[in-house]
Amino acid sequence: MGKILIYPDPVLRKENKLVGGVGKQVLKEMEELKKILEVDEKGVGLAAPQLGVSKRFFGVKRWKKKGVGVVVLVNPKIVKTWGEKGFLQIERENGESDDFLEGCLSFPGIYTKVGRWFKIGVQFEVLGRGNRLFRKREIWQGFEAVVFQHELDHLEGVLLIDRAEENGEGIWSTRIMKTWKRSKGKWKRLLWKK
Repeated sequence: MGKILIYPDPVLRKENKLVGGVGKQVLKEMEELKKILEVDEKGVGLAAPQLGVSKRFFGVKRWKKKGVGVVVLVNPKIVKTWGEKGFLQIERENGESDDFLEGCLSFPGIYTKVGRWFKIGVQFEVLGRGNRLFRKREIWQGFEAVVFQHELDHLEGVLLIDRAEENGEGIWSTRIMKTWKRSKGKWKRLLWKK
């Protein structure tokens, strides 16, 4: 643990186990994930499998009035969705909008459009007093809902390239154009320099 796994590492596709309790090892893994995400300038979320830990928890940066903080969500799930999946838009200062391109720390420099729900009801557990897990339910909207769904995908072994293929979207790279090959060997796309 301590290093973010990069695709095609097979751990990124593994089944992840529910966290039943928080012992010393799980606590150490959660703290490590939180530390890594706190110092990473690009990432807004990080899932345990990205650190080689096949357990169902992830961390997300949440923006509050007091600033940004990292929260670790254990055994998260979506319990309700509103509307249909769509593509997040970014509004520019001049009033025009662009498609939001989703990225992933396990795919450095790779971005794609991903259809996501904009409003979701979520359930998860957080660490409380005595290292006990406490269940919470919340409604997440907009960008935070997108981040939650992206990290939840990691816990299911679903990766950014899977979502790009599912949506029929292209992949963009901040590097020079390359051919991307999916691990199963079925999928090839041209990456456009952006």
